[in-house]
Amino acid sequence: MLIRRKLAAEVASLFCTVRAGLVNVLVAKAFGATSIAVTDMLDANLQLASRLGATATVRVDPAAPPDRAAASLKAAFGGGEGPDIVIDCAGFESTMQVLASYTDNLTLSL
Repeated sequence: MLIRRKLAAEVASLFCTVRAGLVNVLVAKAFGATSIAVTDMLDANLQLASRLGATATVRVDPAAPPDRAAASLKAAFGGGEGPDIVIDCAGFESTMQVLASYTDNLTLSL
């Protein structure tokens, strides 16, 4: 799932850093993303994402309400408008709920 506000991304946010998420960190960095925030449940995955170029990491608790994870992600971007691109590499209902709380006026492309 790709959610975007504009064509050229300055910032990107990735949900779930395992495999596809880690590849997307590299892709976002290669395409010039200046800020890359990633989420995961495991600290080891977040540390690897940081080594690959993520500028912010957020450890999420799957039992926490979606709005709490969304607030943590917004804080990772300094509380501003948020990312230009959001990529969900997990595809779970819970991540969709976080996306709904996290993204305001973005268009959704599947």
